[in-house]
Amino acid sequence: MDKICKYKKVKASALVLSLSLLLTACETEEEAAESHLKKGIELLEKGDYAAAQLELKTAKQGNSSAAETYYYLALSDEKVKNYLAMKDNLVKTLELNPEHRLARIKLGKVQLLMGNVEVAQEHANTLLISNPKDLDALALKASILLKQNDQVAAMELVNEILEQNPLHIDGLTLKSMFLLEQKKFSEAVVVIEQAINQDEKNAALHLFKINIHAKQNNIEAMIDDYLVLINLFPENDKIKITLAKVYTKSGKADEAELLLRDLVAKKHKQLEPKILLLDFLAATNSEKVDSQIQVFINQMAKNPVLMLGFSKWLLAKGDLTKAVTLLKKIVAMTPDSKTGVAANILLAKLEFDKKEYEITKKIVSDILNKNPDQLDAKLLHTRLLLVEQEYEKAQSYLDKIIWTHPKSDEALVLLAQVYLVQGDRQKAQLKFKAALEVNPANIQAFVPTYNRMMADNRLGYAREITIRGLRKNPRQAIILQKLVQINMLEEKWQEAGKVAVQLAKLPRQKNLAKFYLANIFQGQGEHQKAIALYKQLMGEFPEQLRVLKNMSISYAKLNKRSEMIDYLEKHIKNSENNIAATLVLSDLYTENKQYTNAIKLLKELIAEKPQVVVVKQNLAKIYIEINKADKAILIYKQGLEVLPGNIRLLLGLASAYERQNSFDKAVAVYEQLIVQSPGLQVAVNNLAVLLVEQFPTDNNLKRARQLVDNFISTEHPYYQDTYAWTLLHTGAVRDALDVFKKMIIKSPDIPVFRYHLGVAEYKDGNNTAALIQLDQAINLGKSGAFFAERKQAEKLKKAIIAKSGR
Repeated sequence: MDKICKYKKVKASALVLSLSLLLTACETEEEAAESHLKKGIELLEKGDYAAAQLELKTAKQGNSSAAETYYYLALSDEKVKNYLAMKDNLVKTLELNPEHRLARIKLGKVQLLMGNVEVAQEHANTLLISNPKDLDALALKASILLKQNDQVAAMELVNEILEQNPLHIDGLTLKSMFLLEQKKFSEAVVVIEQAINQDEKNAALHLFKINIHAKQNNIEAMIDDYLVLINLFPENDKIKITLAKVYTKSGKADEAELLLRDLVAKKHKQLEPKILLLDFLAATNSEKVDSQIQVFINQMAKNPVLMLGFSKWLLAKGDLTKAVTLLKKIVAMTPDSKTGVAANILLAKLEFDKKEYEITKKIVSDILNKNPDQLDAKLLHTRLLLVEQEYEKAQSYLDKIIWTHPKSDEALVLLAQVYLVQGDRQKAQLKFKAALEVNPANIQAFVPTYNRMMADNRLGYAREITIRGLRKNPRQAIILQKLVQINMLEEKWQEAGKVAVQLAKLPRQKNLAKFYLANIFQGQGEHQKAIALYKQLMGEFPEQLRVLKNMSISYAKLNKRSEMIDYLEKHIKNSENNIAATLVLSDLYTENKQYTNAIKLLKELIAEKPQVVVVKQNLAKIYIEINKADKAILIYKQGLEVLPGNIRLLLGLASAYERQNSFDKAVAVYEQLIVQSPGLQVAVNNLAVLLVEQFPTDNNLKRARQLVDNFISTEHPYYQDTYAWTLLHTGAVRDALDVFKKMIIKSPDIPVFRYHLGVAEYKDGNNTAALIQLDQAINLGKSGAFFAERKQAEKLKKAIIAKSGR
């Protein structure tokens, strides 16, 4: 009887399960999307933003036309401060539902945050046309007035809002901001608390209150505020982590450690809390780190997935020994699982980095024998082919990989690199672009594409790919750096400052961000502030030469060059690391025509540090400037005795020979450089120019043409010029003209390019066009642009005029 009952229970359970599956199957895509949306909103309200985003993205896939889904995705983006994605989702919300009032308010706010004041104003106007008494729209308008520094009008609007509704949250927040600016801290707290009482779960209001207490340096109040937030959002680990940092900064390391250990205990299956605790211990009590690492290793001994993640962290920290041990354990535990293969791939990559190519090949072969389609192993096999210079095999292999894995950005990048080696820059650029379409944050594709855009002066496209990269990965340091640079280049100082602040929050980026902030002050003419920051960076920032050069510019702008000289002289006297300071001081001496002081300074440093090439280069340049090329040549030769074959010294020596008109000796040095470094384009370029201009025999012209053939697809404008100049001198006049005309479009203000185009037009029989180009070249030279060939251009102009009888 018992057996029959048990059987019936099993049958009943199966029936329930079948019915459940049937009901789920009957649910429409729209209903499923609505369910995910509802769950996402609930998670968002609980503060579990990662889980909320997952539910909301699933809802979007189920129903991509639901404006509300995009709106809540934007709210989740706001919580994690991914404002670019937030903006995109709000734009999509309004595309689907232009009447979505809250989305328009939010979009106005985020546009204002990004510095797009006019766009924010348009959203406020749209709302106010619909309803002139819309208090949220009026609050947005008040925020815009604040951004425009019209504080009086902004405050009048805030008072109007609060008269209509004394408990309006944005109105109260703006009033609290005014009070904070006036340093009326207690009143600001009272007002923001009124706003919090209206929306207790609004984390932004609590954070603003914390900001007020931070301005007061009221640490205890800040701690209490964070404890309130933790109580409101117990699932939000970031708040706990921030509180731990506050504890640490206020000397309460025990409380911080307790909080982090509690987080580790509650999230024992997660890796991030463990890493946070280890980072904390490394900063506060480094003696505990090794033992704690071992504790974690022991705890995760049966969890290969966790072990793999931990080994990656160990690798990032430079602890190769422990990482390799862990990876080998994973491979031994589960060799053929996805985790085991991933661990083996990491081991292979480590061997590859150590140039242990045979060991790498063995691991890769073992993986591919069992799993021929394993993508990472195939990519590593490609890298081995590149090491062996089997470029055609690598290209063929990559073509097959991309055929089966068209979304592999790494494969596309590797193929682009093969094309670069083969000299086909155009195909390489197309593959880099394709890789960025798959993964906009792929740095190996982003950097060459960005550099190409900047070289072509296509700032708009450079900004576009930068923004796309940050949408994909808002914490990518290199892309953030590029965005700062674009903003500074376009003199968008405020935007540049905001991005620099973001950059400062990333690991190991604080000093670079401070350097950018100093640049921004400098660009805005606030040189005292710039100098103060540059002085802070001395000893902290590795690129001291850039720091000192920029500091020197600021002192010069303030007409205080003597103060800069005093600063450098003291620094050299008191610091062992004095190379950068010596170089900048010698430049200042040279600018002041104090050549004896500059030469003496550099000679002393050469005697102290004979291996430093740049010091010898600077000394030689001074000798060149004072027309003592023979002494410059001697310096280069002495340097080459200490550092034989040094490329920079050989290039300097060849250049000095050219200044002496010893062109045959310069040719010999360039020939040596090409034998030594066949891919050294500057040597190829300079040798080709000398052969064409100084030794134009038939054999030399033929050799020059062979040398510059690889420049046909170069992005470098001067190498393009040499290529066209060589074509011109070898009789390919029309081909040369085509290249010169394209160059002038990209670089219209370089005199020598216009001069060369003028010569080409003249050789093609078009005297009128030749004179136009020669006149423009000469005028550019007169206006200050460097133009060594000016006399030649004027001579040719006179000859054309005389010949044509003009």
